[in-house]
Amino acid sequence: MILVGSVLMFRHHLLSPSRLKKYKEGGYDLDVIVATEKDKQDLLNVSGINYDVLVHPKVHQILTEAFQTLKVPVVVQSLKLSHMHYDLPSWHKHLHDIKYIDSLGIKPDMDLVFKLKAEWTEYYKGKDKIKLNKKPKEFFKASYNQNHDALHEHFKLTDEPIYKKFLQDGSEIAVDKQKFESLSYIEQLYSVVEESMVVAYERKLSLINGFKHVYTKLSKN
Repeated sequence: MILVGSVLMFRHHLLSPSRLKKYKEGGYDLDVIVATEKDKQDLLNVSGINYDVLVHPKVHQILTEAFQTLKVPVVVQSLKLSHMHYDLPSWHKHLHDIKYIDSLGIKPDMDLVFKLKAEWTEYYKGKDKIKLNKKPKEFFKASYNQNHDALHEHFKLTDEPIYKKFLQDGSEIAVDKQKFESLSYIEQLYSVVEESMVVAYERKLSLINGFKHVYTKLSKN
């Protein structure tokens, strides 16, 4: 059994003040990851404890090995980051936790992040099936009658919309990963901010939910 979630974070002082206050009010579950269905049933049969159990033998193995070599806060941060590109019900809570843990100077282990992400890609099937080989009107079908390109011009942070710098040759939608990686770090950040502002404006979302849509719906790999 691998303990994850709020209880583990509490024990290692990883809860923000607001999360700590809620935690102390009670009503939380013990979040655990186990390797077998039998392990799950054994836990659920324990009276007086509310378990939230995920059965995932590969993730269980990865985390077991990670806890042998990495500090608990690093594993927690890596685990949270590894599934942030999925539109999960607890997405905003995880984002809050990631930002707070980062403020403590704790960085994720990216090797662990990518190992876990590979398992989540299989577990949450469909995320990386986004198709970019479409015409703009097909791809941006949820643009709510807005002119998507005009919005990019409005919200651009440099001399031209950043996305134009990493489009595949001859494409209006599909992007070139190598071109993106050749951008400066600040240009990469600008591309995310620009797209998030455009999406938020189109859909009447907050900026953070615009970013969430870009991250979980319009990106892959």
